[in-house]
Amino acid sequence: MTKRTLVLGLLVVVLGAIGYFGYGMLTESEAEQQAQTRQQSFPTGVLQTTGGGTFEFSSVPQDRPVVLMFFSPTCPYCQEETAEIVQHGKLPQDATILMVSTFARNDLQTYADQYGLGDFQNIRVLRDFGGSLFQQFGVQSVPYTIVYDSSHNYVRAFRGKADVNRLYAAVTSPESVPRRACSLGPRSSPTMA
Repeated sequence: MTKRTLVLGLLVVVLGAIGYFGYGMLTESEAEQQAQTRQQSFPTGVLQTTGGGTFEFSSVPQDRPVVLMFFSPTCPYCQEETAEIVQHGKLPQDATILMVSTFARNDLQTYADQYGLGDFQNIRVLRDFGGSLFQQFGVQSVPYTIVYDSSHNYVRAFRGKADVNRLYAAVTSPESVPRRACSLGPRSSPTMA
């Protein structure tokens, strides 16, 4: 092999790798944009309650804002966010909080008991059996929290552990909050079943 053939072969490999990874990044970016577009609409469909019953998103009244929190019982950031929501006091009173996970019902019930979530009329812990809502909304790490106003219009998404005061501001003053996903740094865990 000549030097020229070797250099030409190396150039083809490098250009091929750039094209492959560039296409992958473009496809991933398009998928993220599609997921963000789907998040603009309030969810539809049915999830499972910790008691084994069904929960329909259409049953959520339009008299208060909604916080949709994707979480995992084993995620330390989810645990911190849950504890802060419970300790905040006003947030569970002023919003309907729907906590969604792919974990088994008994794990979710244990989590709900650990944080006293059953004491709050406006907090529901739900199971996304099969992860279809996670997929539809493009949730790749938890916690991932989306806020909708009282008419179920998208307000904002928080990627990673949400600051409870910013979350409360999105609930109480949605017009003053930028309508985009806000990444709060590495304070999230990969989704897992």
